[in-house]
Amino acid sequence: MKAQFDNQVMSSFLLWFDNKLLDKGEGFTNHSGLFYDMTDKWNFGDNYNVYNAPFKQFVYDTSINSATVMTGVTVTDSVDGQVSYNLDSAEVFAINPTEGQVILKTDEFAGNITQVSGSYAIKEFSVKLTSEPEEKLLFETDFKLKPKVTQTINTGLFEDQQSYPVIFLKHNGSVNNPGAFGGQEFTSIDIRAIVLTNSQFTLDGICSIFRDTDDDNFYLFDADEFPFNYVGSYNNDTVFNYSNTISGVNLGGPKGMYIKNVTVAKYSAGSLNDYKSINANIYAALIDFEVEKYRLPS
Repeated sequence: MKAQFDNQVMSSFLLWFDNKLLDKGEGFTNHSGLFYDMTDKWNFGDNYNVYNAPFKQFVYDTSINSATVMTGVTVTDSVDGQVSYNLDSAEVFAINPTEGQVILKTDEFAGNITQVSGSYAIKEFSVKLTSEPEEKLLFETDFKLKPKVTQTINTGLFEDQQSYPVIFLKHNGSVNNPGAFGGQEFTSIDIRAIVLTNSQFTLDGICSIFRDTDDDNFYLFDADEFPFNYVGSYNNDTVFNYSNTISGVNLGGPKGMYIKNVTVAKYSAGSLNDYKSINANIYAALIDFEVEKYRLPS
């Protein structure tokens, strides 16, 4: 099925949300380290090896000041030794910042791969789209606290391994209201951010950042403008810069979406425990956004 307007809005909102959080909150840590062979956990077929870092997600937006965006990888093989490869090298099939992952084309290497490493910025908060009910995320899902860069870790993260701090973005309903003769409508979409973190300080900070986005606008990306391809790597081997993409664009016009209202509701760690949550040390909040666009549905 082709992507529709609501798909465009949710994907664009995620990119805006991630940029706002990293730009205002500066929640990331630059790190260099090893990637671990996880090929048997993924099904990419012959001649492809999959390597994961012990952390995810990575910062992928080069407009975030001081953050190291991973644009290459260092590989040691049994013939050529240690060599650095860029994102567009034939040896590198994909760098997936969302999964903290590198995929290499093994037939491009002269020898057997013995070590993979790289430099990247780890986001303090992962940001994901979800369709799961809030009750399941808050009270039924077993989250593990993200490892710290100072810890000694000798394995990559699995695809389905849930860790926090994390923010889930969820489409929470929509409606069209008449706008003008000729079929123009005000399309209103409710988006909920489910915030799960490990301290009251960071919870308050996130809620403060996004409460103040009331009356802002965000950019609506067309399908060919999204930064990632089907394997989660950069489109056309080109890194993403959010600020450059929206530079000079009138966000109050056809390429923008208006944030009409933002409300915040918090849960304390104690209240989660009262509900017999298996995540008693989590601090949680729900941030509800009402976003709107005047448009002619097609």
